[in-house]
Amino acid sequence: MRQVAGGRAIPLTSDSTEVEWEPYWSADGTRILFLARGGVFSAPSSGGDPRPEIPAPAGAPIVSAEWSPDGKTIAYVVDDSLMLWANQRRERLVATIQKPALCRWSPDAKLIACASGNAFYLQPGIVFSNLSPSRIVVVRVKDGATVTVTDSTSLNQSPAWSSDGRWLYFVSDRDGPRDIFAQRVTSEGRASGAPLRLTTGLGAQSIALSADGTRLTYAPLSASSNIWSLPFPAHPPVSAAGAEQVTTGDQVIEEPYVTRDGRWLMYHSDLTGKGQAYRIALPRGAPERLTNDAYDDYAPALSPDGREVAFHSWRGGSRDIFVQPLDGGAVQQVTSSPRQEAVAHWSPDGAALVFGDLNPPGGVWIARRRPDKSWGSPVERLAAGYWPDWSPDGRWLVFSHELVGGGIGIIPVDSGPERVLLDPARAGLLGEVPSWSADGKSIYFKSHDAAGKASIRAIPAAGGAPQLLVRFDDPNHPSYRPEVTVGGGRIFFAMEDRQSDVYVMDVVKR
Repeated sequence: MRQVAGGRAIPLTSDSTEVEWEPYWSADGTRILFLARGGVFSAPSSGGDPRPEIPAPAGAPIVSAEWSPDGKTIAYVVDDSLMLWANQRRERLVATIQKPALCRWSPDAKLIACASGNAFYLQPGIVFSNLSPSRIVVVRVKDGATVTVTDSTSLNQSPAWSSDGRWLYFVSDRDGPRDIFAQRVTSEGRASGAPLRLTTGLGAQSIALSADGTRLTYAPLSASSNIWSLPFPAHPPVSAAGAEQVTTGDQVIEEPYVTRDGRWLMYHSDLTGKGQAYRIALPRGAPERLTNDAYDDYAPALSPDGREVAFHSWRGGSRDIFVQPLDGGAVQQVTSSPRQEAVAHWSPDGAALVFGDLNPPGGVWIARRRPDKSWGSPVERLAAGYWPDWSPDGRWLVFSHELVGGGIGIIPVDSGPERVLLDPARAGLLGEVPSWSADGKSIYFKSHDAAGKASIRAIPAAGGAPQLLVRFDDPNHPSYRPEVTVGGGRIFFAMEDRQSDVYVMDVVKR
């Protein structure tokens, strides 16, 4: 804690390796609510021992929590559930929302506003500051009625109520860089009129208003990530400090992927303000933009014949898989469902796509192409799992047990039981976004330790102990994202620079 006027920052919790985040004041200013170890805690604002408020639920952590204006109830989020906690017990389920986060009470406690669709946006971990679009929803506390007050094809985050409850402030990139917008709302929480843009070029990541509405604090985030590469180590492990930069620019790059033949490096970037698909001819080609539309397009995958690119996009308000010919033909929509279908990979013969569902507990799905080149309905191959990828011979699928790091397993494409490759309990590490080697003999993955340091490892596809390939031991060049890809005799990954500060501005009412 630090006074707005300046001075020394006062630690409220002890210095440790625990991840403690999302602090919020009680209405009377005497305590600070925060998240840690999957549950909710509070600490005296004058300093002192924290106390538990809500225990960590079984199976999923709490990702948002705030006291009601009278301090008697806590609204909190687990998975897709917005819950209330009062009198030391769970009171009731308020509403089911797709990936809610940053939920905030209205001043009269009749409404709760949440960001929805991108819970990773401010969540500590390897996908912090995720680029995916999101929406702002408002929930009526008495009956759970939910309305959407923003678009769902842009990033809309960090809702904050005005002191009279008539306006919702939020962060959005609907017009380019992240700025602060205000949306007038009715007493029932519905949008009234168009949103007003209040700032230009601010780059805000999150915002909060003072109780009297006269001051607004914001935290801008300046992030730049590019792809770097190393020769595949002949004598591992090696340090990432010797990596060479592949891409340049003031951009954030996610999900790099090298094609099976090692000719192309695929990725998506927000260089133009929206997420778009790119490729680079290896070893030293120039970036080529593959999509050019008004939507965010992610995780491009080039077809084996090089004529099409598959990607997922938010064009319909949720993640769906699309295929675009590179000769300028019409885009095909492969999926259309409430699921969050994402990160598709082509089968080696180009006749099918495998992809995951990002909604817990995940799922592995396969869509096959008909003789007339249209796409059939996706078929579920696995009810739980993430980040699937085809083996080079087309017979197997590798996947992760968890969305942000867990075990790694292999299953036959058509039917058959799973074979566990990486057991976190035995290996003492987590696997993230596995991918196959070109010869099908190894699985590559990244892992992050408790301090957030990354490493790249390989594990035999036939089973065995994981081998350390690359250490990220330079604190000035961290690699946060979970993806790693290998091709053309090199290892490719993203390294990122992040800078952020906290600012306060006065709110002038007109």
